[in-house]
Amino acid sequence: MIHDVAPIYFDEIREIIAILDEFNYSTSTILFVVPVFDTTHYNGTWDLRKHPEFVEYLHELREKGYRVELHGYAHTYHEFNCSYELAAEKLDNATSLVFSLGFGKPSLFLPPAWALNNETLRAILEHNLTVVTRDYLIFPNGSSERIVNREYTWYINETQVQERLSVALYDYKKASEEGFMFYLSLHPGAVNYGGGLEFLREFLKTIEIMLLTRNHGEESLEVGE
Repeated sequence: MIHDVAPIYFDEIREIIAILDEFNYSTSTILFVVPVFDTTHYNGTWDLRKHPEFVEYLHELREKGYRVELHGYAHTYHEFNCSYELAAEKLDNATSLVFSLGFGKPSLFLPPAWALNNETLRAILEHNLTVVTRDYLIFPNGSSERIVNREYTWYINETQVQERLSVALYDYKKASEEGFMFYLSLHPGAVNYGGGLEFLREFLKTIEIMLLTRNHGEESLEVGE
């Protein structure tokens, strides 16, 4: 999951995508778009409608299999820790904006800073959006599914890569053993700092080897049977 997908991070997102493409992760990656990034500080400067080149880039990524979904409206501080009415208005504006740019109706919603309350959760579900949290997917019908959603690259330096990699691989293996979907969360800017991109490449490389080894073992077992 890539958070904060907005024109302000155009260069950083390209760097992340280059690594994901290297390991063919296009169909396994969700781009969580902010329609009008951080109006508190930028007063609409990063409105998607003002950046057609970035919108075109997102369409190119969609054609490659990347999924475009919704990450708030303006991503201001605890944006969706508000009233039902205000949340519904923001959701109307956000979904209309991304639809007008040709991305269709979003089906997933990741709340900025994970901040929600019962009223805003109700508004989101009533917009037929599945809510993504750190530990659950919450579906529009109110049911939920346990997931493991973790971030390891928040402004880490080069000396922290191996330590974070060990933790991430442990979490991944544990989630797989327990039957939970594992999601890796990334923030552009944060992951581009220090050792973040090195971590990402090493993590994906290790997962690729693990999966190949497991699949080879299953094939060997079938031949033996």
